[in-house]
Amino acid sequence: MRHDNPNRILAAGLCAAALFAFPAGLAAQTFQPTPPYWGGVHAGGYIGYGWGKNTTIETGANIYNGAGNGWGHNVEGTIGGARVGYDWESVGLVMGVEAGLGYLGVQGDGADPASGGLDTVSVLATGPYAELTGRIGFAPDRMLYYMKGGAAFADLDLAVKDSCTAGACGPSAIDAGSDGIETGWTAGVGIGYALSRQLSVNIEYEYIRFDSLTMTGLSGGLPYSWDQDLKINTVTVGAALRF
Repeated sequence: MRHDNPNRILAAGLCAAALFAFPAGLAAQTFQPTPPYWGGVHAGGYIGYGWGKNTTIETGANIYNGAGNGWGHNVEGTIGGARVGYDWESVGLVMGVEAGLGYLGVQGDGADPASGGLDTVSVLATGPYAELTGRIGFAPDRMLYYMKGGAAFADLDLAVKDSCTAGACGPSAIDAGSDGIETGWTAGVGIGYALSRQLSVNIEYEYIRFDSLTMTGLSGGLPYSWDQDLKINTVTVGAALRF
């Protein structure tokens, strides 16, 4: 009767253990969970460019340059500011809230085509603005793909002016305006990249709209009014620290 060599039995056992241990070790190395990069409080800054269109439509009982008269003009300029927020991350899902405060430097003007000599002009200038948004995104590893939306607030200086370059001014001249904080809405999408657990960069597209902005003025003792609809597109780059 043949007896197996104890050394052979020991060697076979070690080989079998190695065969079982190798896939388990490889799996542990390959499928290690990704550390969360996007959760927590963040604060940072951004800068970019904005462009869009402002549409002016005459309203009210009195008509200055024709019933239902309306025209539009382009606006453009720089945008920049700071943001602070909080994100919650779980298994690649990121949700959060963010508040921003900055300067919206878009501006422009355009003549009313129905005015004699094109001397009635719509003017827009912007200034400080703020936004409060929520966002949701997906973060595979260091990348973050997200969309956002919420409320926007801006200090808008709107005006319709008759420069009186065509014909005599007299009582027909008008200078209507509105200068104050206006409320609108915003929506956008962006891509972020975590350079480390504490530092990230991003690029973002955002659409901002302010509509039904009414201004009034007097001409010959009669009230006249216009509604303005402002649409702005922005592209910004930014960086943020996470705590």
